Order: sequence, then C-alpha cells, then structure tokens
Amino acid sequence: MKFRFVPIALLVVCALACSCSKKKHPPVVPPADTVEFADLDPSLATAVCELASRCPRVGSADARALRVNAGLPGPATCEQLVTLSHLIDHDAIAPLVAAGSITYDAAAAKRCLDAVNASCSEVLETLRTQVDCLAMLSGTLANAAPCTTDLECAGDASCKPTNVGSCAGVCTPVAQFGEPCSGGAPECDPEVEGGWLECRATTDNTTPHCVRTTVTNVAAGQPCGAVATQGDELRTARCEAGTYCKLTAGEIGTCVASLPLGSPCDSLTDACAGTLQCMPDDSFTFTCMTPVIRTNVGDACASFSEICSPFGRLTCGPDSTCVRIGTGAVGEVCRAEYPTDCDDGLYCDDSVHGMPSHCAQTRADGAACATDAAKACTSGFCDSQTTPGSPVCAPFPTCL
Repeated sequence: MKFRFVPIALLVVCALACSCSKKKHPPVVPPADTVEFADLDPSLATAVCELASRCPRVGSADARALRVNAGLPGPATCEQLVTLSHLIDHDAIAPLVAAGSITYDAAAAKRCLDAVNASCSEVLETLRTQVDCLAMLSGTLANAAPCTTDLECAGDASCKPTNVGSCAGVCTPVAQFGEPCSGGAPECDPEVEGGWLECRATTDNTTPHCVRTTVTNVAAGQPCGAVATQGDELRTARCEAGTYCKLTAGEIGTCVASLPLGSPCDSLTDACAGTLQCMPDDSFTFTCMTPVIRTNVGDACASFSEICSPFGRLTCGPDSTCVRIGTGAVGEVCRAEYPTDCDDGLYCDDSVHGMPSHCAQTRADGAACATDAAKACTSGFCDSQTTPGSPVCAPFPTCL
C-alpha cells in the first residue's frame, strides 16, 4: 500500500459508495475478521482519535493538539475533524478497485486496524510500515504500464508522472535498501515492512543510497526516540500505550509510565495519563489535572483548568467568562487555527496583515489563490504547477 502525503495530513480513506439493484436481498453481515471498504474510513478516523488519548505524547505537535481537542464539545466531533483532511481520494480509488487495477484485502484491513489500535505509533506511520497495512490495498499493473497512482503498480513499483503537475505516468521500479539513488532517480521505496527507506549519503558511503529506518514499539524502562542515527540502519523506538518517552539527551530518552492525577509535571516533556492535562494552578505550579470544558457563553473560566470549548466558537473573555467568537457568517471574526469558527462553505481568512481574521467564502476551481493559503479553495488545493506564477484553485490532486 503506497501513500503520497500532503502536509499535516491526517488519514482519510473515504467510504466506498455502492449501488443497489431493485431486487431486495437480505443484508450481508461481513465476518468479524474482515473490514469492508465502506467501513475503513470511519474505523481509521476512530483509530486516530483514540490514539490521541491512549498515547499521550505520540508523534507531532499536531497529534498532541488533537489529543487536547479530541474530547472537546463543539459543532464537530474529533472523527469529523479528522476526515476534513485529504490523504486518500476515494473518488479516485473506487473506480480503480472496480476496474481491477487495485485489489482490496478485507482480512488484511482488519489485521491492519488491529495493529493500529495496538500501537503508539502515529496512524500514518503504522499504515506505511505494518505488513498488513501495506497489503490491504495492492496494485496489479506491471512495470511500464500506464497508471495514475502508486496504488495501481504491482510490487514495489511506483507511478512515475510523465509530466510535471500530472498524476498520469508509468509504473517504475524503485530502489531498495543499499541501492544507489543519486539525484532521486530511482526513488527509494518509501514503504517497507517495519519502516521506510530514504536517499542519503552516510559517513561510510558518501554516494547517495537507500538507507533504512526501522520503527519498533518498546515497553517501560526501555530506551526510546532516535536510538540509532548512524550508518545505513537507523532505528526509532516508540513507547507502548500507557507510557511516554521521557527525553534525557537530545532525541533519546526512556519509556516511563504516564503520570496520574495530581502529579507534578512539565508541560513540555511530561505526559499525563489518559485525558489528563499538565496545567498550572493559580500559583503556576504545573500538575496533572482534569480539564473542565465550558460549553456555554457566560460560563466561568477563571482558572487555567477551565477551558472554553474552542470548537464551540468560545474563548475566555477579559472578565473570565466564556464569550462567543463571531457568528460564523461572512465577515465575522474568527481564529485561523479553528476552522469550525466559520460556517460550512467558508474559511478563516488571515491573509491580510494588520486586518483581523474573518470568515470568507471559499473559492471555486479556477479562482486565484495563494499556495500558502489553500484553505481558501473549496477543494482545499491551490495549483501552482499548471500555470506557474499564477496559482489557481483546482480539484484536489488524485495522486495517492
């Protein structure tokens, strides 16, 4: 299974639409050891949200922010927020599965989801490295065959575009561990069981070649982080659920148990258990505490643990009570980091320096856009390749 990533994307595999005949049939109940393609999207979205609270300090700052926000009440659930991201385009995959250039293994998908839910690695990382996740979508096209996505190419091949800005190409072999990759041609296989390959030179071999990074899950008391950073075999260790990596030197630390309620903590380096947060009290002493989520205008927010629900368009006002952020309509004030501040079909425009952020209508395909503000496009994609120097909103690319 091969993914092409977009920045700060969370996993989305849109549900497969099915057509029904007029003749009625009894519902088919899939075996418990399989996951139907139609159920893959909600199952993975749930996995992302559960990971956010199950593994306190997993992954990026975005993942940790999701953990804080996952349980906050508002107009959108955590799962709905996850599915706002574009990573896999269902509209592109569905016809390819129907045509036979991609096969879907429902049993492998179930084992993949089990692995995702048992791991403290970020979901995308597990999808790129776990053997069943790599196998649940596989291509059938041979080398040199025309293709539109890596997913169609059999084995370790990828779909190499024939023109810049185009998804159409031909299936092309990729370089494997230890093989030369000078200039990125051929590319290193980005997805191998247990890790990934990347093109780089090392102190032992100054010619660019494919170097492997392996990811393992380790228990409390074991070294974690970037535990091997030299040579051709790099290794990253992730802490298992209920623990976190307490850094001791640079990017290396030790897996320790998540801190219980009332424990002193450092908000930058420690992780509290479950949905507890490391917060200051009135004397600015940080401890693990349960945040109190305020959901109504006028609710008190005098202490640091009292949070006005940001996804409910609330913030703590100067009188220490929750106040509403705009109405969500065009022209209303908003916060760029919370897309739910604006109504459906709108986005938070923070592009004008010195002007307050405000809700604005998203732009249709063909409208001018800025490549660093793709959120202005209804599609979520600003195309700078087709017309260099004059980027325009365009359909989200189906290169996967």
